[in-house]
Amino acid sequence: MNKIIYLTLILLSFNCFAQKKCKFQINESVILENKNLDYFLEKMKSNTFEIQTKKQAIPHHIKKELDCLTEDFNIANPNQKYQIGCLYQKEMPRRKLLFLAKSSDILILTYATGGIGSSTHFLFIKYDSKQILDLWTGIAMGIFMPTSLDEITQYINSRRNLNWGLNTNMISL
Repeated sequence: MNKIIYLTLILLSFNCFAQKKCKFQINESVILENKNLDYFLEKMKSNTFEIQTKKQAIPHHIKKELDCLTEDFNIANPNQKYQIGCLYQKEMPRRKLLFLAKSSDILILTYATGGIGSSTHFLFIKYDSKQILDLWTGIAMGIFMPTSLDEITQYINSRRNLNWGLNTNMISL
């Protein structure tokens, strides 16, 4: 009887650690192999984007989905403090907005994270009025503060074919 109880507890614990069911499911191989990156780079050239300076410009349904994917996509505005060091402070956001551009169906977002070392994250999202349709993300060591889409595309193109240039073998939002 004890074996059955222990087995049941172990099986239930696996369920506790399972990924949440979010509307958008990340396809890791597409991102890590940059299979959808050219699509986003082309859209940066062809679409009309509006540059934003506040996190509130992130469409609500996208923010909600990012919250699901990350268990809390908390992000500070450019002029606000964020979790830059190794010590965890619950009241401070883990990310800081660096650049945000939005078209009718594409969101370009760069943000900083701290920890052992500071990093810049690139997050490109294709969306419609209801959901995220596609996503690419990459990371750069140190803080890169772009002021234009051209700077982002130049940075990405200069590092996309380097080992560990934009992705570190894992997806990090």
